[in-house]
Amino acid sequence: MTNINFKTISEFIVDPSIQKPDSLIDGLIHRQELHLLVAPAKAGKSFLATQLGICLASGRDFLKQKCAPKRIAMLQTEVSQYRLKERFESIAKELKVDPKNLDSFLLVESGNHLLILNQGWDEFKEGLKSLKADLLILDPFYTLHQGDENASRDIVRPLTELSRITKNLNMGILLVHHEGKASENSRSRNVIHAGRGSSSFADIPDGIWRLNRKEENLGYLNLSFRNLPHRSFSLKFEGRLWSVAEKVFILVELIKKGEEVSKSELRERYFELTGKKQSSFDREISETLKAKKIERFNKGKEAFFRLSYVPTNKLGHMTNVEPNSSFADFQETGIHSNSNDPANPKNPTPIDTSGVFSQGG
Repeated sequence: MTNINFKTISEFIVDPSIQKPDSLIDGLIHRQELHLLVAPAKAGKSFLATQLGICLASGRDFLKQKCAPKRIAMLQTEVSQYRLKERFESIAKELKVDPKNLDSFLLVESGNHLLILNQGWDEFKEGLKSLKADLLILDPFYTLHQGDENASRDIVRPLTELSRITKNLNMGILLVHHEGKASENSRSRNVIHAGRGSSSFADIPDGIWRLNRKEENLGYLNLSFRNLPHRSFSLKFEGRLWSVAEKVFILVELIKKGEEVSKSELRERYFELTGKKQSSFDREISETLKAKKIERFNKGKEAFFRLSYVPTNKLGHMTNVEPNSSFADFQETGIHSNSNDPANPKNPTPIDTSGVFSQGG
């Protein structure tokens, strides 16, 4: 009979060999963690993953989060070498990083994904040891396995192996994964279950990064963690770079100029973009109304919303209006009220949300 090794809890909690893993980006990703970056096709997830790698390798801030220089490795198997070279050059230029100074960013030859497919995880792990990377980015996941992504029996093994590698090699892994069609069409999607295929994609990783892109330049990044508070970022995509959008009122971005939108339709758009709960939607309406970015009116018994209007003179300057008039300027002012009562616009307080919204919710 095989002996089972054990420790008492008293021994376990004072064991000096058990140390907290170092953070790669504090509050976002640490060593010994497997994270999944999931988004619909062509949403810009590979650009975000590449930007993360360049920021960590160069010590540049990532989405306004401080980064200390780290050693990064990336295996990218989806685009041609030329397009990948072009992507690195453009993102580095936007970040004001000289590509010649990215010696700590290792690009693993794309043919190495066959090592996983044909020879197995043990050989791949041995190969990774020589890289001595702090973070490994694998993009995309579907090229690294031969199983059915809808079958847990085929997905548990590769995800478990990757999770085990993070512990054995004391590194972080970011796995880029496509969002499934069912999730793309879901109005009430959960960030945890946004990925294509088996529920194991939600169960095994330590963190899920869900990127949703609205139209051309608006994005929303929702992060759900096993061991950390949830985070959300409102983003904009300019050039080939993701950045934190300053003082964004999400509902303003979801209503077209001249459009009248019912509350139920606006709620659906909000959930589709953010995946957040009803309470967050109600809070967003309250704050946006008080900042006078939108107007509320009724058609019968149903509430509708439209963008507010700022009267201007011939020079384009705002004219004097009554304090209780319903108007807002379309430029982002970052005005937020302390009150939760949409009918009471008193005591507006300027705040800088820096694109980071409340945790969870």
